[in-house]
Amino acid sequence: MTTTFNSVRAIRGHYNFAHPTEEQVQYEFRLRPDAPQFNRRGWSIDLDYEFDVEEGEPLAAINELIEVYQKHYLSNAEKDLYPLQKYLESMELDDRIDYAREQHEKYDALSKKWFQRYLTAIENKKYIQEEAAE
Repeated sequence: MTTTFNSVRAIRGHYNFAHPTEEQVQYEFRLRPDAPQFNRRGWSIDLDYEFDVEEGEPLAAINELIEVYQKHYLSNAEKDLYPLQKYLESMELDDRIDYAREQHEKYDALSKKWFQRYLTAIENKKYIQEEAAE
């Protein structure tokens, strides 16, 4: 999915090839089309360390991931978090603006759609009432 802002989502699944039945949560970062290339865009952690994320808060998620990796993991994957953190810090204001704009457009379109359905229902009700009166 292409977005105009950087975002994050958490997906539960089986990501450990050494233990295929073990369930983990993967935090996947979806970046703007013009974002630089990074070694990784997703990190998996045990469910014991899972945390809630908001789609429009990728910087908060990356900061939480760094804290989890520093406290609980000894992994080369941690070093790949820092360049993405730096990028997300530099884009934070733009992301907040673009996320708010996209949410507004989505709800505005939904409102227009429901309003149109409401008008159609009123017209149908008037037509039925007129037909019944005849």
